[in-house]
Amino acid sequence: MLRRFNLLRLFLPLCLLGVVLLGAGGKLWLIQNYGSDIPYMDMWVGEGECILRPWSKGELAVRAFFHPHNEHRVALTRALSLLEVVLNGQWDNRLQTVVNTFLHGAGLALLVALIAPRLSRTGVWATAFLAAVLVALPFAWENTLVGFQSQFYLLLLLGIPAVWLPLHHRAGTPAWCAGLLAGALALFTIASGLLAPAAVALTATLRAVVLPERRRDSLITAVCAGAVAVAGFCLYNPVPWHVGLRADGLWSFTVAFACQLAFPLLETPWIFPLLQLPVIWWLACTVRDPDRKESVAPVAGLLVFQLLQAGTLSYARGGFAHGCSPRYADLQALSVALNAAALAWMWNRQQARFQWRVALTVAWTLAVAIGLQLRCDEAFAIFLPGLRSDRLAGIEHFQRYFSTGNAHELLDAGDNEVGAPPALRERLVSLLSEPGLRAIMPVSIRPPVRLTPDPAGTGRLLAGPSEFLPDLSLPCWTTAATAGSPRAPVFSSHPLRPNLLPVLRFRIAGDVGTPAFPFSLRSMATGEVAAIQLDERTGERWRTVNLERPDDPVVLVVGPSLEGAWGAFSAPVEMGLGSWYAAKFAKNWALFVCAGGACFLLALGLRFTPAARPRETFRLSDDGSVRLTSRTP
Repeated sequence: MLRRFNLLRLFLPLCLLGVVLLGAGGKLWLIQNYGSDIPYMDMWVGEGECILRPWSKGELAVRAFFHPHNEHRVALTRALSLLEVVLNGQWDNRLQTVVNTFLHGAGLALLVALIAPRLSRTGVWATAFLAAVLVALPFAWENTLVGFQSQFYLLLLLGIPAVWLPLHHRAGTPAWCAGLLAGALALFTIASGLLAPAAVALTATLRAVVLPERRRDSLITAVCAGAVAVAGFCLYNPVPWHVGLRADGLWSFTVAFACQLAFPLLETPWIFPLLQLPVIWWLACTVRDPDRKESVAPVAGLLVFQLLQAGTLSYARGGFAHGCSPRYADLQALSVALNAAALAWMWNRQQARFQWRVALTVAWTLAVAIGLQLRCDEAFAIFLPGLRSDRLAGIEHFQRYFSTGNAHELLDAGDNEVGAPPALRERLVSLLSEPGLRAIMPVSIRPPVRLTPDPAGTGRLLAGPSEFLPDLSLPCWTTAATAGSPRAPVFSSHPLRPNLLPVLRFRIAGDVGTPAFPFSLRSMATGEVAAIQLDERTGERWRTVNLERPDDPVVLVVGPSLEGAWGAFSAPVEMGLGSWYAAKFAKNWALFVCAGGACFLLALGLRFTPAARPRETFRLSDDGSVRLTSRTP
């Protein structure tokens, strides 16, 4: 039966799905515990000023997407952000980070898919599992928690095929053209996107020298990829305020370059030869084999791409922590995945030198494991604790600013509390004074929907929370059921304003939402009802609930309540459907971990499934030749 269905066809898809899901689980845990929906740092200028403000006024032009952001042309990041705002109805950093999570997983899954034909099934499984770990771990926490950092994930998603496809396929084929197109798009991720076509040009030129039979094809590839790289260099926008970050001499550059190649053991740059030895061994063994010499070009291209990235970072940022900021760690981690694949190839293809293989595998694995542990400890010890408190303080500052209009709530906030340095806070206040921008603020700082009680149903309504409930910044009401007309509604509102976002977020307490005290939104047009249905009462605390509203117009109906029941509720805050799903995904991060782990376990089981026997047939051609066909059922 297993042979008939050939379950091995599912092996690679399960591994790739495991990379995406298991990696997403780790990132979603970080987003749930340390993330926020408030735009942060470069988002205010790079997205808010350049794209969203003119879009809200109906003045957005195409050239705005290509406006420089420091040295970069982040057109793809801006386009993705605008698409998320248009579809969601809100500018939500959490939604952007959740989308970025899957972009990162897809990028490394694509690397595994491209390199899988060169590996055994065990090698594919091991490489995919390490790729999932690299996605999941929080050593690059800044990229995970800031939506604007999608530029790094887009570079991985485009840069990998931009290097692999032109070097793996003949010039002029559809796959070759797709690779060059990916290289052209990579120019609009970050400035170093031009290094992908540059790596192709260098590798293809070297191949033209080593393989004379592919000289014409290689030169065409080198010229076309070089033209794309030159176009990217012309788009580069140097800025004077980053000159101080450059390496200040040859020694500084050398140390920074060694640190880049020694990732994740940044503290010991001298160890970089060990960490890069597997892929160098792979290339050396393949070049010596005349039957495999041609297939080494894509792997060599990825190595050249990594070396160019390391050299560029060492020069442009070598004067600041040797260019080893957490935001660059996802690019540096690509080298770890590539060397892991090289180790897997070595065990599958190199039957000799058993002791050398064991020694290299153990030493490399220990170095990577120790380095990843150090990077994660650094994130949790230095960066993340302060980030959580700053984000909570920032919510309070923004809420007070929107409720009072006092600009000093933002101008005088702590260093990182509003996600903008002091030099940019005047621009932040100006940006938030735009009605169009205020209308798309995320749910945590968005002003609530005005809730006007209908006098016919508010006989037992008190404004403000009761004395035994915690203070709440939103307008709220408390109710208490008494003897008398228990069937009369406790609260009924006037119709809420039209064109609300699809989800309304409430805070409730007491018995609200249980059968003893119903809580619902009712469509005045169709009579459709969306109700909260809780099994247990909330009690003397506030609880957050979300309701997907029926079509406009809607009214809020609370009650009728049973005698002795009591409750409290707040005015609702609008929430986009994408924001709702993003919060759900982050909250249920463990499900992604379990699903990704299950994919890897199933793939591991399929590793031992017997392969289906190929069926060989032959037929006689018109010219008298015999054609042999092999097909796997």
